[in-house]
Amino acid sequence: MEVLVIASLLLNIVVLVPLPLTGIATLQTNSQSAESATTKTQIYFPESALEGLHQFISAYLDHFSEPSLFTATSDPNFTSYRFEFMSAQTGRVNTIRLSFNPDGTGTVTAVEESGTPPALHRTQTTVSPTIINRFMQRLEKSKFWSMPSTEPVCPDSGRKVIKLDASTWIFEGVHNGHYHVVLRRAPESSPFTEMVLFLVRDVANLSEPNVPRVSAPKSEKLGDRRNFPPSADSNSFSPPFELPKLLLDIDLLPFLR
Repeated sequence: MEVLVIASLLLNIVVLVPLPLTGIATLQTNSQSAESATTKTQIYFPESALEGLHQFISAYLDHFSEPSLFTATSDPNFTSYRFEFMSAQTGRVNTIRLSFNPDGTGTVTAVEESGTPPALHRTQTTVSPTIINRFMQRLEKSKFWSMPSTEPVCPDSGRKVIKLDASTWIFEGVHNGHYHVVLRRAPESSPFTEMVLFLVRDVANLSEPNVPRVSAPKSEKLGDRRNFPPSADSNSFSPPFELPKLLLDIDLLPFLR
């Protein structure tokens, strides 16, 4: 009986020893692959930024061969601002980057992907100090550096407004070794949108079809939603039902048109 037990133990040792070695080799291979993939892709945003969109937008920026502003904070003399716009209708992402030069001028680089089959289109032009100063005036007026990175809560409901089918605006900046990014979905007119549209129209000189649209004020949207046809015996508008409060916090205007 003792001989059989010893033989059984020896058999288990012979069979089990190779298995951990194979597992270790596999783990090492996967680890090396992950490390290699990480080194090939730049880090464009903090992981907590953009409400989960950072990997999607990062893939586009990497495809566009755009530099990372997030990691450029190591150079205190480097100043640059970039706008990324994702259309809700097409899902395409366009980028406009304005970099400041030591002589007071700037360089604006615009990248978009369009056509069939899709192809990258990149334009780069020099911006005068006068245009740079006008942009900086609007940047300061927008208080970009103190804006919350994500959508603030609605003061009426105390929670964030969910906007469906909304275009995404992302604006980044790096200056004096500091980085900041702001995400807004279908933003309403404000000093922030005025600054961004100045960058698109007056700095990058993009044509009107490529200019993002500012969302209508919420009060106007609610008015559109409640403008039902008048009843036959009344000149006033008479909604057949009252919209739930939840629906009032969701931008359904694109679906009601």
